[in-house]
Amino acid sequence: MSAGVDRPPGSGPTIVYVSKFPPTSSGIGLYAQEFVRVLSLFGPVRLVIAPPDPQRSQALRAALRGFVSGWFTQPGDFVHVELSGRALFEFYLALGRLTRHRGAGLAVTCHDAPSVAGSVMLFSLLDRRGLRRLGELLSVRIGRRWERRLLGACTAVFALTEEGAAELSRRAGRSVTTIPHVVGARPARAKSPVVFVPGYVSDIAGILDVAAVVDDVRRSTSTPWTVVVGASSPGVEEQVRSRLTDGTHDVVRFTGLLEEAALLETFDEAAVVVRTSSSAPAANYLAASGPLCWAVASGCLVLTDDDRAGARELEAWGLLTRSSDLAGTLRATLDEAAGSVTAAHAIAAEASRRMGVGAVARCYAEAVDLTPTAGGSFPP
Repeated sequence: MSAGVDRPPGSGPTIVYVSKFPPTSSGIGLYAQEFVRVLSLFGPVRLVIAPPDPQRSQALRAALRGFVSGWFTQPGDFVHVELSGRALFEFYLALGRLTRHRGAGLAVTCHDAPSVAGSVMLFSLLDRRGLRRLGELLSVRIGRRWERRLLGACTAVFALTEEGAAELSRRAGRSVTTIPHVVGARPARAKSPVVFVPGYVSDIAGILDVAAVVDDVRRSTSTPWTVVVGASSPGVEEQVRSRLTDGTHDVVRFTGLLEEAALLETFDEAAVVVRTSSSAPAANYLAASGPLCWAVASGCLVLTDDDRAGARELEAWGLLTRSSDLAGTLRATLDEAAGSVTAAHAIAAEASRRMGVGAVARCYAEAVDLTPTAGGSFPP
């Protein structure tokens, strides 16, 4: 499926942008919604919308369709592809582009570093008991060669963390550029006494610890703090509610899976965000964290025990606090959050300075042979 973003005629090469887009359960859809604004600064953009469901993108039919789509891209176009685990439609589209138009403009962003696109020959028909081993073996013996070929021939390869870029560079034997996880400008607004625990959540004990601290602070300060829990694994809500005491049932609210607009609205509302390491996929330990990036973009005070590269790099920028004792640190964070409009604005401003559209566009321009259409300037 394709769509266009209109630009003035002759304003630059057509940029073919291949990604998932909202609505989707993948955080890449929300990322792409903002990154298309970066690309549109360089020329007219045509969207190729990948299957939003990872299961559909992993199907052999989707991979073949992606390869054919890439084969028929125009050599004068510049193609940018978002790659992630099980995004086989996108991976094979990039491979089809490279196979027919080697040397033509092609850039990829690897979201799940140190992985490129997971097991690239583990198609859905092989992803089952008795056949999964074959799919993994093919992915190692053949798929890894295709990955190296793709990364080696691209105009530019991007990763969303410095550590991810270093590892991919080592594997591919070429330079990989670190590009910030783009975030859009969020509206300035007063925060509510909400502690948001974004999903996917499976840590029952962690939710109970957060609820206990919030309930204690609510009783001692009369501030009506509540805990909002995002998408969670099956059975988590029932188990949490069965263990809450009678007086704390109204402290915790579960939202289930939120569509992108509602998710951003929840970040905008929350004064505090607690992100547990159990909510972070272990495989992509060098990846950025979309929930953490959107939390700081919305000016939240963020607390996490996530030890992945993305969390550590945001901590180095002074945008969040990492602690191995989330419950113990949460009380001080709640005290700081009370009426901290100035702190929220400062966090959001720094996040925008480092990860906003203008900052990402400047980084992108240094890595690709594209000229900005607005007289060489980018938005602040």
